[in-house]
Amino acid sequence: MAKKSGKNQDVFTNNMSLITKFIDEYKIKANQLIKKAEECRIVKPWGKEKFVSPHLTSREKEVAQLLTYSLTAREIANRLSLKTRTIEGYIDKIKDKYLCAGS
Repeated sequence: MAKKSGKNQDVFTNNMSLITKFIDEYKIKANQLIKKAEECRIVKPWGKEKFVSPHLTSREKEVAQLLTYSLTAREIANRLSLKTRTIEGYIDKIKDKYLCAGS
């Protein structure tokens, strides 16, 4: 927390434009993520029909969870002692079930 006078206040004041820029960038990225999630039907778009989550197998859930840590298919395969192509197949099935296109 910045003091009312002194060096800490100067640091905060001198970086206000940087803080404002960060907030603006954060808002843009957040809106992009929300839009992508809506496109992939991961979240319910406000004011639209109710979305029911598709059933994922236990392995698909496990892969999806690992994807949230930004792991690659190869890294997930190594963790689960499976082939990379098998993991890519699970990822494709997950995307199909959520009607996602692209990567």
